Amino acid sequence: MVGKSLRQCGASMMALLLWIGLALTATAAPDDPAGGVTAPSPWLSPLEFHFGPVAVGQTATRAVTVRNSGNATLTLDGGDTLAPFAANTSACAGGVPPGGSCQVLYTFAPREAGDFETTSAGGGNAGAWGVRLHGRGVAPQLRVNPQALDFGGGLLTDLFNTQKVTLTNVGSVPIRPIQPDAAPEPFTVGGNCAKTLEPGQSCTLEFGFAPSLYGVFNRRWTAKTDAGPIAVDLLGRVYTGTVGTGQRVTPRALDFGPVRIGRGSPPLVVTFYNHDPIYPLTNWDFSWVVDELPLTFRYSENCPEQLLGGQSCEVTITYAPQVTRRDEALLTVLTSQGIVNLRLMGSGVGSDVVARSLDIDLGAPPPADGATTETVEFVNQGLAPVDVAALRATAPFAAQDGTCVGKLEPGETCQVTARYDPADYGRHHGALTLVTGDGEIPVQLEGGTVTPELRLAFAPAAARAGDMVRLLLTFANRDPLRTLFGVGVDSPLPAGLVVASPAISHSPACGQPRLTAAVGDSALVLRDATLMAGATCVVEVSVRPERGGVYPFSARPDSSAGPGAPAAAQLTATGPGGDPPRVFYIPLAVRP
Repeated sequence: MVGKSLRQCGASMMALLLWIGLALTATAAPDDPAGGVTAPSPWLSPLEFHFGPVAVGQTATRAVTVRNSGNATLTLDGGDTLAPFAANTSACAGGVPPGGSCQVLYTFAPREAGDFETTSAGGGNAGAWGVRLHGRGVAPQLRVNPQALDFGGGLLTDLFNTQKVTLTNVGSVPIRPIQPDAAPEPFTVGGNCAKTLEPGQSCTLEFGFAPSLYGVFNRRWTAKTDAGPIAVDLLGRVYTGTVGTGQRVTPRALDFGPVRIGRGSPPLVVTFYNHDPIYPLTNWDFSWVVDELPLTFRYSENCPEQLLGGQSCEVTITYAPQVTRRDEALLTVLTSQGIVNLRLMGSGVGSDVVARSLDIDLGAPPPADGATTETVEFVNQGLAPVDVAALRATAPFAAQDGTCVGKLEPGETCQVTARYDPADYGRHHGALTLVTGDGEIPVQLEGGTVTPELRLAFAPAAARAGDMVRLLLTFANRDPLRTLFGVGVDSPLPAGLVVASPAISHSPACGQPRLTAAVGDSALVLRDATLMAGATCVVEVSVRPERGGVYPFSARPDSSAGPGAPAAAQLTATGPGGDPPRVFYIPLAVRP
């Protein structure tokens, strides 16, 4: 019996000495330095953007700003894209120091018309990153109206009136000065078109007829432009006698250009003139030749049954497209002087407003400590104007100081300032929306940093009073890109629950957390964990219930990005206290 008691005493003493030795060793160890763990933390903005309309053969450039809010140099690699896009990361090649920034330059050089998109993705010492790119390659579009002129007939001694042709840039990119050919004799050409035409601008050509011979002259004038070759057909007649004959019909080819869907065009007029002083124009008959229905052109006319010599009448034509497409038709007019085909053209179009930046990250200003702003630009890359109705933004974002009011013409841009002024910590998502007569154009806005998540658990969840219990704190960083610094908790323990050891254990993803608490403290103060983007780590702290009861514990995680949501756990302890101390007697030796 004595031997058994001695063995129990020896085991208990060894356990006690081991526990005391570990506690003394942990207490004597120096604190880990707060700056012992370094990590980069990148911010990129915009995360998605649109180059807008870029002329085929031209190149546009946009920049994405990369900021490092971490405490270690940020390195980037990759970022390659597919043509017609290209990326240049050379400005970031040497790394981005803490608090520094650089720019990744992107270019868009379309070789054909159309919409393009791709992703620029890469990696680095902070993990994967990516930027979404959009662009529209557009060919210049030039409206030439009219495209066929009839100067009628007359004598060599007559003076023929000049006629005008208007060139209008109906596209969304500029058109450089045209390169006209000389007018074919006996026609002449002049005007003010030796200049660049911005979207929506026009210039005028003046054609004349100055014959020196008798006959019928049917010629074509041509010119080279960024929008391709253009042509105007010219017709004139010179009589050998003193009496004119026939009819003059001008213009004979009308281009209505782009017309907004659902709205009618301004009317264009074709004039019929009877040169014959004796015979009137009679037997009027109008008929349509079209490839597709419904017929989008309409005409009205004021021509009498008999148009006498020297008189004229008019045919008025309008265009009202219903869908987005190119429309062409022939209006055939039969009179006693013959058949005339009036060639009609037009395009049904709409507006197409896009945001230059579709996803913007406005950074992480501390709450109530100043706001961050960034300019958002919208461009109408369609071929029809649009009315701007309103601007909206969702809190904590706001729209201010904008030029987006009134009407946005084709190719025109407007700007508005997006403002981020958070009232609390955390990651915020919202939108800035431009409301137009044709719909809404949203821009995704982001700001702030994801705060750490915390889960608490006691292991075991039930124990005896006086036992050591592990308190598990699981921290998670849900941000896929940014690092969290200074992660920890500072919370009082429920009465009767105390820190049992100043030593902690933690998974490597926690960095170098510190427990600044001594044995017997009634507060849990854990500091300086560093949590990489997307990482989860677990910290174990030893606690001890001093008596039986239920111990509810709650804590709220903190970090350089602000506090996270609180978490809770509960420990149940049985018994009024620990096991009573055992007393062992060692018998003294008895003299014989």
